Amino acid sequence: MPVIVDVMMACFIFCVLAMLLKDLEHVAPTYWSQDTIAGRIGGVIRRLAGDLTLWILGAQITLLASLSVVTVYIHKLDAWSDGAIQFVTLFALVFVISSVVFSVISVWVRKKTSLVTSHEKFLKIFDTGWKVLGFYVGLMAFTVIAAGP
Repeated sequence: MPVIVDVMMACFIFCVLAMLLKDLEHVAPTYWSQDTIAGRIGGVIRRLAGDLTLWILGAQITLLASLSVVTVYIHKLDAWSDGAIQFVTLFALVFVISSVVFSVISVWVRKKTSLVTSHEKFLKIFDTGWKVLGFYVGLMAFTVIAAGP
């Protein structure tokens, strides 16, 4: 379980980087458009992040199917214990929540519009690259604090 959570956290960080680069492309097209080297590198990162989210979702669906088989097997053997119940509940909870999160991230990484600058009100607030960078650094800090050790 710790390895799975670490892989999902690394994928999440990669996807946040991809969304940051997409927002920078909209806010500062002089430096980050697809005509520049930085913009092309950002495009590659966005493409890889989009594919990675699909792979993660596929793996999660496979693991949830495996969990279903294990649950049926435990039920058939009538081997429910407190440890088994806690394991199945925690495993299902982590993967259902992360599946929802990665589904939303997958859509946002693949969309043509960006996350922060796609709304006019947000575009007025985040009108420079530094402000966009600050938003994403804050998002990452919140995520790291919320995930905890």
